[in-house]
Amino acid sequence: MSALLSTDNRFQPPMGYDDASFLPQGLILDGEVLPAHKLGEPAGS
Repeated sequence: MSALLSTDNRFQPPMGYDDASFLPQGLILDGEVLPAHKLGEPAGS
C-alpha cells in the first residue's frame, strides 16, 4: 500500500493499518508534496 506522510499523521501509517505493509511515496511539507524519489535532490531539480 502507498502512503503520503505528513505532520497531520505524524509521519506514520493510518491508525488501524498497523499490520499493513506501507511504501511511503512522499512527504507533505509546508503544504506541498515532496515525492520520495526527489528526496536528497537540490531544490528546483
